[in-house]
Amino acid sequence: MKLSTSFCHETENPGLEVVCIAYNINPEYNTELKEKSKVLYGYTVFVEKVREYATTKEKLKEAIKRAIDECIEENILKEFFLKRRKDVEKMTTIDCRFETREKLIKRDAYEDGFDNGYEDGFKNGVESQRINTEREKKRAETAEAELEKYKAVFGVLDSEENK
Repeated sequence: MKLSTSFCHETENPGLEVVCIAYNINPEYNTELKEKSKVLYGYTVFVEKVREYATTKEKLKEAIKRAIDECIEENILKEFFLKRRKDVEKMTTIDCRFETREKLIKRDAYEDGFDNGYEDGFKNGVESQRINTEREKKRAETAEAELEKYKAVFGVLDSEENK
């Protein structure tokens, strides 16, 4: 994935373009890159552990601590976690809250769209049914009138009248 942005500021180089390449480092992506970088690999393992253990908001801090402990035990970014544990706990909590917030926003938007679509569909369906019912009623009335005309023309009597 390439992200690119162009900007121009009067005091800086006009027309300077910055190109940034972003790589997806989730477990199933870019394995060759993660094999070359222990840090990326370790970060991926850590994030996956947090995601696995953080099944609820209340368990997020506990999940982060558990993931750090396991990474230290498994010698994954061990020195980093030993030196920066508190910073990692704070930043991961913030990141996870942001990620969760983004997912909730997307879910709510989807549900709103679904609900609106359902309501619109229901309204359109009811209106369509009403129109179809009126159309069928008019057809039935027209057919009855035509039948009465033919009866009069051909002298056909209803079975009730024949009795």
